[in-house]
Amino acid sequence: MLHKSLRDFLIDNEVIPNASKRGKIEYGKIVQDTETPFIWYQRSSHNQDVNINGRMLLATTEFDVEVVHTDPMETQTLADSIRTLLHGYQGAMGDDTVLAMFVTDQSDDYENFNVMTDDGFYIVAFKVQIQT
Repeated sequence: MLHKSLRDFLIDNEVIPNASKRGKIEYGKIVQDTETPFIWYQRSSHNQDVNINGRMLLATTEFDVEVVHTDPMETQTLADSIRTLLHGYQGAMGDDTVLAMFVTDQSDDYENFNVMTDDGFYIVAFKVQIQT
């Protein structure tokens, strides 16, 4: 599962101290009362190219990623370190082989999914495209 490989990759590269702690990097949900910083992500699209003979070719999966923290500078620093790690990556990622990975900013009309309150959280949102 690509989403699990992405989570494990972020944990193994220690983008957040104690990232293996429950709630620090979560797919699709955030554990209530999770301490910041944390990373939330979910798959937003998947496309499997197929040639005319039915042979499977390049698969492209996109994830929405949100980095959340209570400090604006720390939020941006963490997001930048994740972008640096992921953008342009090629190679093994868990059980998957990544042919190319690209990180882009979310569009202006993107609405964050995991923080629906005005509690002083800062969010940097971006899209990660993984080609396998």
